[in-house]
Amino acid sequence: MNAAAKIARKTEPAPLLPEQIREKLVDLKAKSVRLLKEGADLAERSIEDPAAEGLYHQNVAESVAVDGEIRRLEAGLASMEAKATERAGAERATEAAEFRKRVAGLLAESESAALEAEADIARALASVRKLADLRVRACMAWPGVPPGFGFAFTVPEIQRLISFELYRANGLAPLTGGAIDERRPVAWPAPQSPNIDLIGQPLAIPPLSAAIADANVVAKRMLEKKS
Repeated sequence: MNAAAKIARKTEPAPLLPEQIREKLVDLKAKSVRLLKEGADLAERSIEDPAAEGLYHQNVAESVAVDGEIRRLEAGLASMEAKATERAGAERATEAAEFRKRVAGLLAESESAALEAEADIARALASVRKLADLRVRACMAWPGVPPGFGFAFTVPEIQRLISFELYRANGLAPLTGGAIDERRPVAWPAPQSPNIDLIGQPLAIPPLSAAIADANVVAKRMLEKKS
């Protein structure tokens, strides 16, 4: 690139922003209306004053130039707005894809966590039953008359102590203020059947991991519809 080209490039005006184009269009359209009115006056004057004819032709040329500039700017503005809309759509699509990927990852991780929870619950239950069995066996092996209530030798007493431990482990203090929708840790819930038909049929109840997997299927379908 030679020196003259470099100078010309440096002196090129910066492209107008959409808002600047809109402001310029307002001015040009006002000018176009004014030229039309002046042209009409000059056309009437040129009938009686030949000198006004030259001014009339000059007015027509200027009006044509202004209208051409208006069309050029409007086309440029439309192109810029179309590109901006396209970019915004692409950005929204990218954000939605990232959102779906992040949520899908969390859903998949929750399935692994559900399997871990199942195993931990099974181990905890086995430990509790082992504890109860040892206490009952100790009571049965007690020499002479077994001690009465209060020594944690019976299943009801063990269950009662376990309920105390669950309450302690939950560690949830009562709400005394703050936002109503404040997130709190999940407390250990009391056992219950999903419905009346499954009462007394624990083996017929789908495991936690299966329930989470089924919920994820529906969640993923809804996620794919998010844009």
